[in-house]
Amino acid sequence: MDTSRNLGNVDFCIEEIVQNIAREVSSEKNDPFLTPYYFNFIERLKQVREIVIVGAGFYGRNLYKILEQNHIHTVKCFADNAYERFENGIYGNTVLALQDAVRQNSDAYFIITPRYYYMELIRQLLQLGVNAERIDCFIVSDTGLEI
Repeated sequence: MDTSRNLGNVDFCIEEIVQNIAREVSSEKNDPFLTPYYFNFIERLKQVREIVIVGAGFYGRNLYKILEQNHIHTVKCFADNAYERFENGIYGNTVLALQDAVRQNSDAYFIITPRYYYMELIRQLLQLGVNAERIDCFIVSDTGLEI
């Protein structure tokens, strides 16, 4: 059955319209609470081969779960200045001292998660020789996820 019709100067094809709508719906971000920052952050991390989550507390653990939910399985470890508290690891990942995480994962992308210590952790990473382009912050208040 031919569903193409010429309506004035516009070629009209129902299958093409249905395909376009289906493509749009499948790529639509349906969660009304999540922000563009969240989606941009996730898309950026899909391009990264190795991730070190800096901060093994509440926000670091939540970031790990978010990455898993978005099929991002490139976390190499957690890094935390209080790494001794996490001797059993988190979700099967080791928790290293920041300097050890940098030494063992020199090409990784470092994502800072503690809410109140961004500047101090950025300073520490830079002093350890991490390129500023490989440092990012997970700002949960900008995602729409904060409780």
